[in-house]
Amino acid sequence: MKALILAAGEGTRLRPLTYEIPKPLIDVCGRPIVGYALEQLYQKVDELILVIGYKGEQIREYFGAEYKGVKITYKTQEKQLGTAHAVNCAREQLKDEEEFLLLMGDNIYAKNDVHRCLGDNLCVLVAEVKEPQKFGIVIPDAQGYLREIIEKPENPQSNLANTALYKLSGEIFDEIDKLKVSRYGEYDLPEAVVNLGKRKRIKCIKAEGEWIPVGYPEELERARRIVARNESAFV
Repeated sequence: MKALILAAGEGTRLRPLTYEIPKPLIDVCGRPIVGYALEQLYQKVDELILVIGYKGEQIREYFGAEYKGVKITYKTQEKQLGTAHAVNCAREQLKDEEEFLLLMGDNIYAKNDVHRCLGDNLCVLVAEVKEPQKFGIVIPDAQGYLREIIEKPENPQSNLANTALYKLSGEIFDEIDKLKVSRYGEYDLPEAVVNLGKRKRIKCIKAEGEWIPVGYPEELERARRIVARNESAFV
């Protein structure tokens, strides 16, 4: 199996830190953010694919051609046109895959949750949150399979946030091809995932450990506190 990690964003909300380095390389307890994903996955996958963009050469130079013996392939997202566009940058490597893992390079996931997703069929990792109106919210059907993802709903129908950790198949590229650009000028992956879920059932896996998105300075400090308290849960 291959793993795709999206690590191309500019990290504008973390400036001035990201004036000098890309967000995935920001240090959290002695390890870059994206390094947690590589450490969790190198024994579980055959290839690590990193989509890089903003200051991407720093990421390439930091990790090189492999991570602990596992090949790293780099693909460049030239323009920031959304997560679906970023995934599409790796089309040639993944279009024929029956299954591959996809995760965000600026999120830190609990190791056990990542491994649980590797062991399932197609899935999306969801996490219970206290303020669902601030997140993309996943609505499962009665059997626990993906029905809908609604971005920052005013009246949330669930408290399950989309962590953007998925196990998908190469058929996702057929759904990406059908997307229309959003009002923000981007191509959004959740819409394509929901449409794939209408063809192939995608299980909603509830996170048992911490999910730590890192988008704002206060989230970075929270990440450092959580990892420092229990580093073994993440590596």
